[in-house]
Amino acid sequence: MQAQSLLRTLLAAAALGAASLANATVTNATPAGFVVTYKGEVKSEPAGIYAAIAQPGMWWSKEHTYSGNAINLSLEMRAGGCFCERWNRNSVEHARVLYIEADRTVRLQGSLGPLQEMALTGILTFAIAPAGGTSTLTITYRVRGTPDAALDKLAPAVDRVIGEQFSRLTRFAGGESLGEKPAPLADQYFDSNGVRIRYVEAGQGEPVILVHDYTSRIEDQWIETGVLPALAKKFRVIAFDARGHGKSGKPHDPKQYGPEMGLDVVRLMDHLGIERAHIVGYSMGAHIIAQLVTTHPRRFVTMTLGGATGRRNWTEEDDRRAEAEAAEMDEGMLRSQILRLSPPGQPRPTEEEIRKTSAERLAGQDPKALAAVRRSNRDQVVTEAQMAAVKVPTLGIVGTADPYLKDFVQLKAVMPLLVRLVSIPDATHATAPRKEDFVIAVQYFLGYHPATIVK
Repeated sequence: MQAQSLLRTLLAAAALGAASLANATVTNATPAGFVVTYKGEVKSEPAGIYAAIAQPGMWWSKEHTYSGNAINLSLEMRAGGCFCERWNRNSVEHARVLYIEADRTVRLQGSLGPLQEMALTGILTFAIAPAGGTSTLTITYRVRGTPDAALDKLAPAVDRVIGEQFSRLTRFAGGESLGEKPAPLADQYFDSNGVRIRYVEAGQGEPVILVHDYTSRIEDQWIETGVLPALAKKFRVIAFDARGHGKSGKPHDPKQYGPEMGLDVVRLMDHLGIERAHIVGYSMGAHIIAQLVTTHPRRFVTMTLGGATGRRNWTEEDDRRAEAEAAEMDEGMLRSQILRLSPPGQPRPTEEEIRKTSAERLAGQDPKALAAVRRSNRDQVVTEAQMAAVKVPTLGIVGTADPYLKDFVQLKAVMPLLVRLVSIPDATHATAPRKEDFVIAVQYFLGYHPATIVK
């Protein structure tokens, strides 16, 4: 744990005495305070370092945590935001954000580890500056206390701890993977009207069910993006592989999809004894839950539509498009879908890029089952009137470079309970779920609409 590990380091350093200071990057060391400074070049643009700082769970050493796992750390990049550690029913505030200047400065106030018990003041500053294709990162930790605190003897140990975190952060920001990866979540299965469905669970609290995108699966959509681990710090999160995807059953009959994909959610809730839950869907998942909430409104506390707004205003042209994309899928290709969801104003993907992307997204999947999913789209259609009548508080999230943005604007005009619409700057349909703004928006929305007040 952080307190125990850092305390052992502090005591060892105190035994060495002031002689240790000769080799330490410490200045202004007195019994009442000291300053630790680390500065170095990082192979990253300033925006990359800034984004890395926001992910302490990926670079902070587990040896200096209370829970023994850095994945439990989080940092809210806003004034007043918490650099916190949360696990099970426990939590620690390591520091609080004082100042944020995007891509340039992050300043926090907090006494790390056992320093917290010593009634000290600590200011931790990350300063980023461009340096001709790379960047310079400077970390400064200023600690002040009373004259009897003997901080000059503790400074070398704090120096080593800050130095370790500086090294790990610069390596992570430069592209090296250092994160303390959590153990894989245990696969569980249940029978949903004759189709075997795989699901995983994490966390405690109000239940949140996650429904992924077309050709995706739990790992791609929710774990690698960090959405599931982040939500699991405050909620009981259940994610499943939709039928036709991942490790779930893959029938080839289109009649096995359509509304059945939404009913899998209800059957999963029944299997787990969950009466009501928050529901979050992305793209295909958003189309699925839009219909589901209109047919089973009493089972859900809130709805989050990510990247899509439901299959509204369906036309014969949509039928033709779905069939054309299904025919391509029969051949293991996603050509039309990739082109349709390409960011507006950007160069169209080349044939080689389309083939590469198709191969990556369909690795381990069953194209015939996915073609059947596409051929069932018409059976998931919802009307404007149905969406307008939804009684569940709804969040919309979409990238500003996503062609579906216009659909969210149209839905906002007719759906009273689309109470919040978040557009992520410069995010595309593919990248939005990987942006920090995505999970922050979901966390805020779910916290603002708990089951206790949403009847």
